[in-house]
Amino acid sequence: MFSNIERVRRTLICGPPELTETFMFEGAAHWAKQGSRVIYVTQNPIESLPPKYHDAPKPCVDTFQLIKFMYLPDHKSLMELLVELDTFASLPSALLIDKLDNYAEPTTWRGDYDVLLAKTCSFIIDAMNACSRILGKKVHVCASLRPETVGKVHFVYFDNVWKFSIDNNLADPIITLQKAFCTNGDRLFKFRSLEDRTVVLKQVLRFVDEH
Repeated sequence: MFSNIERVRRTLICGPPELTETFMFEGAAHWAKQGSRVIYVTQNPIESLPPKYHDAPKPCVDTFQLIKFMYLPDHKSLMELLVELDTFASLPSALLIDKLDNYAEPTTWRGDYDVLLAKTCSFIIDAMNACSRILGKKVHVCASLRPETVGKVHFVYFDNVWKFSIDNNLADPIITLQKAFCTNGDRLFKFRSLEDRTVVLKQVLRFVDEH
């Protein structure tokens, strides 16, 4: 039996919500297309699919039936989900949490926040580790958060961290997506258009699957 680290692939996406939300949705679709059951956790209901999925063919519609969107308002509701996750009739092999920072908001004392965050991340990984043992295969955890909330605790629990940034050229902004602590040029992407963004995100997801 392999270790927890080998069993659960842990990815963190940092950046502005308008960019991380696109990546998270692409990630959910990516794993669902592979036949994985996906749970997508977010605080706010997704009112519509991204434009590229409008009028999609039936195979795409069938794929999205493997994605279960769960709208959880706070930390307590997330913890309740994680405790019960391995009892679901259909176990997920991919868990995505949009804006993880919303589920571990800072208190007045910094120490309390770090402890809360560590416990939250530990619960997330333990829950998916249990699913992995039952399913007998590797699983994914992918979470997003705003760049200003990234801290040392996140790097303890997520070993595959990617950061979005946008330059200051408002007329023709360039978006950069780079893997943290990686000097390999193959782990840095720059793009402008929506079409380029889709290609880049697919390439990043390939790295996530392989890491």
